[in-house]
Amino acid sequence: MITFKQFITEARMAPLYHGTSAAYLSSIVRRGIRGETIQAAHKILKNDNQVGVSTTRSLKFAVSWVSGERNEGIVLEFDQQKLAQMFEIKPISYFTSETRGSREMGEKHYTNEFEEFVITGKRSIPFSYITRIYISRQYAKRWPEKYERDIVPIQQQYGSSFIRYYDHI
Repeated sequence: MITFKQFITEARMAPLYHGTSAAYLSSIVRRGIRGETIQAAHKILKNDNQVGVSTTRSLKFAVSWVSGERNEGIVLEFDQQKLAQMFEIKPISYFTSETRGSREMGEKHYTNEFEEFVITGKRSIPFSYITRIYISRQYAKRWPEKYERDIVPIQQQYGSSFIRYYDHI
């Protein structure tokens, strides 16, 4: 059994995941990831007008979030320690009974206690903070021209292990 201090330390070292549409990938490579204003209904931060990026410590949750994107969803993996050097990271929970924001995904009902909100303000999270990109194998089959244009150059520059497939997670 680990101590509470070990648990906290391990949680701060865990990667963070962000699910989004593959349509944004070329923009993310060029400009990084720009944050959005958090929805005031969640009432999770003192200032509901904080601008940032929602992330999770659960790859499975991030994959389930983008699974309905007609296989065009991607999941970005971040180095949390690197992010914490430049941005404030706040734990949040979108899907609680208080926020009434439950999400049905397939036959599963999610409540996620592993969410983090990266407060970016006017800054973007640089592409260099991404340690891996997860895509669906179906993406390459359904949209080979998009795959060649967006994914192959990233594989060539960062290596084949930079791109992973999430179909069997």
